[in-house]
Amino acid sequence: MDIYKILMQLDGAFAQNTLRAYRSDFNDFNTWCTSQQLTPEHITSEDIAKYIVWMTSESSSATVRRRIASLSSLYKLMDMHDPTRAAVVVIALNRHHPNACRFNSAIGRDHRLQRLYFTKCV
Repeated sequence: MDIYKILMQLDGAFAQNTLRAYRSDFNDFNTWCTSQQLTPEHITSEDIAKYIVWMTSESSSATVRRRIASLSSLYKLMDMHDPTRAAVVVIALNRHHPNACRFNSAIGRDHRLQRLYFTKCV
């Protein structure tokens, strides 16, 4: 995945701060992928969830969410499958949030997610 080529193509379509955040967030993700012997092109939702757990030890909830949002945007912009939208990723993000055990209305509408979400909260 040539992220730098993609970012150059996006120049002018997005604010420089957005592109800088995408670059920084991707670099962090790529470093983690390398340490896990993974490649961003072949990442799974479970791998993204593990990345979230790894980030929680040193990053704020806002930083974790921004990095995942950046990855989601980049996968979409490259017309690739977006592994950040799976239930396992949503659950990992909610567990990291300071109010993780509050009822989330989006999860509340999906009974399968409710069972997974509240298993750790009770």
